[in-house]
Amino acid sequence: MKTVATMCASFLLAAASIVAADPAAPNLAIDNVHIRVSDPAQARDWYIKNLGATAGESATQVYFGKMLIAIVKTDKPAPSTGSAIDHIGLSYADLEAKMKELQASGVKVVSPLRDVQGLFKLAFIEDPWGVKIELVQDPEQVGFHHIHLSAPDPDASLKWYEDMVGGKRDKLKGRIDGLRYNGIWLLTAKSGATPPVSSAE
Repeated sequence: MKTVATMCASFLLAAASIVAADPAAPNLAIDNVHIRVSDPAQARDWYIKNLGATAGESATQVYFGKMLIAIVKTDKPAPSTGSAIDHIGLSYADLEAKMKELQASGVKVVSPLRDVQGLFKLAFIEDPWGVKIELVQDPEQVGFHHIHLSAPDPDASLKWYEDMVGGKRDKLKGRIDGLRYNGIWLLTAKSGATPPVSSAE
C-alpha cells in the first residue's frame, strides 16, 4: 500500500496516514495514528486491557481491527485536547456496559455517558498520558470510529483533505459534516471550542 498523505499534530496524537493501493482510487483508508506517551510499554498494556486493542508486531503497536495505533516515547507528553488532532473515537456495541467496566477499573472519565437523540450514545475518557478518547455506540461502525481534528476553519480543513487526498464527503448520521475513509470518519471542530468537543457538536 502506498501512503498518499499524513496528518501531523505536535502533541500526543502525532500522525495519521491515509493510504490506498492506488493513489487515484476513491476507496482510501486511514491506516494509523501515532500517540506520544512517556511509557510505551505501559500504554500498550493499557489500551489492550481497557479498550480491547490487540497487540501489534512490536511492543509499541496496538490495533483496533486494521487500524494501527503506533506508540511513540516522549519525555514531555502533553494533553491532546486543543492540538491539531483533538481526539480519536472508538465505537462499542454496548457502551453502557463498557463504561461500567472502565469506571470499575479506575479509568478517568472526562464526560459521562449521554444519549444524543438522532446520533448515538457517547462519552469521553482520557488515557493516563492525556490522550482524549470519545467512546460511542454506533452499530454502523464498531471499532475504530473517527479522528476529530481541531482547526480555525473546520469547513476549509475538510475541503483541504478532500482536495489533497480524496475521501467521501458525507454527514455522520445525516447531521455532522465529515469525510469517510473506508468506514472511518475524519471530523473537524473549530479550535478554541470549550472541551470536550464531541461528534455531536
